[in-house]
Amino acid sequence: MSDNVHPNDATANAIRALVAAGLRQIDIATYLKISTKTLHEHAQYKDALDRGAVNIFAAVGSKIVKAAIDKEEPWALKLIATRRMGWNEKVVVQETPPEAPQVAVSDIDRILAAATPEELDMIDALLARTAAVEPGADAG
Repeated sequence: MSDNVHPNDATANAIRALVAAGLRQIDIATYLKISTKTLHEHAQYKDALDRGAVNIFAAVGSKIVKAAIDKEEPWALKLIATRRMGWNEKVVVQETPPEAPQVAVSDIDRILAAATPEELDMIDALLARTAAVEPGADAG
């Protein structure tokens, strides 16, 4: 590799672009035909390595914000709301239990008279369990 390099703006700009594109430093050095040591030794190159991605992110981010604010683009508004504001599209569905049928006191005698002995035993067991549970406790 030829490390007899004199930093210049064109090479620094190329480094910024390659960093922004996601290339690793070893790949950038190989592309420029220099060592990674040279990339780090020259302040201009080091700055390009440090700021390359930030510059492109800022440019893209400003275009997204402009699309959201100036043009009210739905995709841009949604992107900002979900990524930067923490909004989400979770839909919470709560099923409300069906209402228990209302039984009039006058119907209880008729229901009990029609119940089988097994059903009456079940009712007795339920009433016994209910009576054993203190108010406010879990009937489990």
